[in-house]
Amino acid sequence: MNFVSNSFLKKQWLLWGLPVLFYLACNPSDTKTEIADNEPLKENGISEGEFKLLFRMQKAVGTLVIFDPQENEFYIHNEPRANQSFLPASTFRIANSLVALETGVLGNEQEIIPWDGYDRNKKAWNRDHNLSSALKASAVWVFKDLARKVGKGRMQYWVRRMNYGNHDTGGNLDKFWTSGQLRITAVEQVDFLRRLYFNRLDITDTSMNMVKKIMIKEKKGDYTLANQLGWVPKSDPAIGWNVGYVEKGEKVYFYALNINAKNKKDLENRETLVRKAFNLMGVSPG
Repeated sequence: MNFVSNSFLKKQWLLWGLPVLFYLACNPSDTKTEIADNEPLKENGISEGEFKLLFRMQKAVGTLVIFDPQENEFYIHNEPRANQSFLPASTFRIANSLVALETGVLGNEQEIIPWDGYDRNKKAWNRDHNLSSALKASAVWVFKDLARKVGKGRMQYWVRRMNYGNHDTGGNLDKFWTSGQLRITAVEQVDFLRRLYFNRLDITDTSMNMVKKIMIKEKKGDYTLANQLGWVPKSDPAIGWNVGYVEKGEKVYFYALNINAKNKKDLENRETLVRKAFNLMGVSPG
């Protein structure tokens, strides 16, 4: 993993305002933050070689961005790729859910979304859902339906207001996140998740808290994992995403991984790489 250089920090984070903790206290409407140019980067016992070896051992090509707000540190494997824009695929379900709640398309995360009766050859899809169950079942039709109910104008407004990726909702309303014009980088994914976690999106706290609740995938003792996977199989190369955050005790870490994903092993690596990276950092359920 590349530990971020001062030149990279100047290029990426000067636009992000004051350091994160000061930002959170004083600039709730801002959407960027910065690491001070002269602040030393601490490895905490993690070597760059270990992270490079991790990707090599898993035969993975891609990037992983981890942000530790407690130490105000970024850890980045493959810096150029971390700033390359890709379709967000199903990771957009986080933003889609926020917009559906904020616009009143859904009253809360438990509101029933009736099945339209169309057989999609997946038992888990062929039933009524709420946001929580739809995320667990990866029920594509639910999120397409929500986007259509939100409408083109309102969707564009809220994507821009949340400062999500390149803000471009061009393409079909119910799949612009998988085949349209919307693009986002791994760095931008981490920023979006950080603002969501600390309730710093330009969205009501109620909507943000509901979405954070349904994002939780694992909870064990003082360990919590909240995430969303994504896959763009028809891009060249096919891209796999894993974005989210990990809570361990009183600490939280935000991350975004995207890798080339053309087969089952690559898709499994979306979670394997993140888990092993956090294990190296001493952040695990055990």
